[in-house]
Amino acid sequence: MEYSLREEAANALLKTLEEPSDQCIFLMTAENENAILETILSRCQTFPVILKEGVIEGLLEKGIPLEKAQVAEMFAEGNFEKAFEMVEEHWEMRHSLFHSIFGKHDAIEMGEEMASECGSGEAGREKARTMLLYLASFWHDILLCKYLPSASIPRFIINRDFQSSIEKISQRCSIPGLHRYMQLLFEGKGMLESNVTLGLIWENLFLAMDEISSDRKSVV
Repeated sequence: MEYSLREEAANALLKTLEEPSDQCIFLMTAENENAILETILSRCQTFPVILKEGVIEGLLEKGIPLEKAQVAEMFAEGNFEKAFEMVEEHWEMRHSLFHSIFGKHDAIEMGEEMASECGSGEAGREKARTMLLYLASFWHDILLCKYLPSASIPRFIINRDFQSSIEKISQRCSIPGLHRYMQLLFEGKGMLESNVTLGLIWENLFLAMDEISSDRKSVV
C-alpha cells in the first residue's frame, strides 16, 4: 500500500528541512521518489538502496573480481550496463582521483592536473561530472563513518575498496566541516553547468579539502 503526505504536512516538513538545528542530519526513506515534492527533493541528497544480486553475478561471469563488482553495483544503482561501464572505463580514473586526495600536493597543482585529466569541450565536462560523482561518494562515505558504529561501516559505504583510508580521514574531519564540503560539491556541480573553467572548480574543491581534513578543533 502506498502512502503520501498531504500538501500541508509536506510544507511543514519542508520548513523543518530549511531550518534544521545545529549538527542535525535527516535520514529519510521513500519507495517512490517521483511522489516527493520537488521543493523537498531539491534539498536532499538521494542514495538509492537497491538489492541487485543479479548485477554482481553478471559482472562475476565476465571475469570481474568480487570486490570490484560490489563497488560497481553500488554506484550503478542496479543497472548492469552502467556497472560494467564503470569497471571497464572509469575504474582507473576513480583510483587516480582518490589517490590524489591522499597525496600531499599543492591544491592549485592538483586542480590543474584534474582539469587536464578531464580534457576540454563537452566531453571534458561530462568526464568532470563523473569525477564529481565519485568525489561526492567518497566524502559521503567519510560522513557515514562519523555516524555509524565500526561494525556497520562495511555494509553501508560505497567505496569499500578504500575503507581503511576513508576511516582514517574521517578521524581528522569535523561533522560541520564535512557538511560544508558536501555543500561545496553541490555548488561545484552548479559551476560546472554554468561553464566555469574546470581548473577553478577543482582548485576550489581541493583547497576546501585541505581545510576540512586539517580542522581538528571540533572533531566529533
